[in-house]
Amino acid sequence: MTFQFYKPAKCLLPYVAGYLESDHTKSTIGGQHTLFPNGLSGVFFNFGNGQLILKKNYTVPDISVYGQIDRHFTIVHTPGFYSLSVLLKPTLLSKLLRVDMAEFTNAASDGTLLRADFRILYEQLLYTTNIQQKIQLLDTYFTLAIKNCDDKKTVSDYALQFIHQAEPMPIEALAHKLGVSQRYLEVDFKRTVGISPKMYSLIIR
Repeated sequence: MTFQFYKPAKCLLPYVAGYLESDHTKSTIGGQHTLFPNGLSGVFFNFGNGQLILKKNYTVPDISVYGQIDRHFTIVHTPGFYSLSVLLKPTLLSKLLRVDMAEFTNAASDGTLLRADFRILYEQLLYTTNIQQKIQLLDTYFTLAIKNCDDKKTVSDYALQFIHQAEPMPIEALAHKLGVSQRYLEVDFKRTVGISPKMYSLIIR
């Protein structure tokens, strides 16, 4: 399996961490690799003749939406497998899908059940052979999708700024800085990110 990372368009940098190409099309044998928590959620677009199997009993669909993970997972891939993964900043997926991200923690779901236009994008990517053109398709899609979603900053967005920019602080102190109760912060963070602020802080540090 070979991996290649691509940066998104400049206007997407506050929302999209990047695109990860995973290519196993030239191999004649299967393999596996381990996913570790990284504080990101996102969307897998899976192509080729191979399969990607998560936790040995779940074959990932063509379009797979995944939330935060707080433990490592082993992924098994068969020969012919190819995917493009869109790595999203923590709260964006909740805004795009209007879902409670706690339901996606340590799980992958069929993206076609969540956004119908994912299938249209998938078909466009499928019939585009040049990787730069694929990246352009992803840039165009997510630029428009973000423009059409509610991008109003939440308590969790402000909390994330503090977590990334400041020295580690207790959750109680973080809530006080934001002018909300610790309970409110924890509930909002789990709803929009998928894990607790304490767990997220541990992952990124």
